[in-house]
Amino acid sequence: MEAIANAVPSFRKPGVRRAQRAEVVLAGLLAIMLIGVAALIEKFSIAPAEGATVLAQVTRAALGDGPLFYLVQIATMILLALAANTSFGGLPVLAQLLAKDNNLPHLFALRADRQVHRYGIAFLAITSAVLLILARGDMNLLVPLFAIGVFVGFTLSQFGMVLHWTAERPRGWKGKAALNGVGAVLTFAAAIVVTVSKFTEGGWLVVVALPFLVLATQWANRSYGRIGRRLELGRTPVPPRPRRSLVVVPVHVVSA
Repeated sequence: MEAIANAVPSFRKPGVRRAQRAEVVLAGLLAIMLIGVAALIEKFSIAPAEGATVLAQVTRAALGDGPLFYLVQIATMILLALAANTSFGGLPVLAQLLAKDNNLPHLFALRADRQVHRYGIAFLAITSAVLLILARGDMNLLVPLFAIGVFVGFTLSQFGMVLHWTAERPRGWKGKAALNGVGAVLTFAAAIVVTVSKFTEGGWLVVVALPFLVLATQWANRSYGRIGRRLELGRTPVPPRPRRSLVVVPVHVVSA
C-alpha cells in the first residue's frame, strides 16, 4: 500500500484515480487473506511456538510437509524480498525530498548515472546490515522496530491529512477528516501498545532514535540556513542607479 502511494506519478492519467482503485483492490485482498488466515488459525488451534512462525504452522496443518509447504515458504521469502526492495526504492526518494528542503545533507539529493539516489541506498544498506549484525539475525528483535516505525508513520500521515482537510475544506471534508482522525487514533494506540509491550525487547531503540532523527534534521536545516544567510542566497541585489556622466576635456594651452 505504501509503494502504491509513493508511485502515484508512475500511473497513467488520471494517476490519482488509478492509484486509489489499486489501493482499494489491495486492501480487499489483504482483508480476505487476513480473515482466511485467522479462520485457519482458529480451525487448527495454532498458537505461537518456538522455532516456527504462525504462517508456517498454518501451512503445515493445512497442506502437510509436502512440496506445497515448501512452495508457500519460498513464496513468502520472495514476497519479503520484494518488500525490502520497496524500502530501498522509497526511502532514498524520501531522503532526496528532505535534502531539497535542507533537512538532510544535500548529498542525499544527488543522483547516480543510473538515475538512482545511491547515497540513500548506501545509507539504508549499511544501517540494515548493522541492525542485522547487532540483532544476530533474530527477527523477534527486529520486527517490533519495524512495527513501531510503521505505526508512528501512519499516525503522523493520518494526523497530517486531518490538518489538510481542516485547512482546505473541500466538499465532504468533514467525513474525510473524521475518517483520518479515527485512523490516527487507532494507529497511535497500536504504536503505544507495541512500544510498551516490546520496550525491553528492542522497542527502546525506536524511542531513542526517533527524537535523535528529528534533532538531526533540525540541525541540518539550521546549518544550511546559516550558510544561506552568509552567502545572501535568495536576496536580489539592489538594481544599479544611472548616474550622469561627466566628461572632462583636457585643454592644452600653448604660450607664445
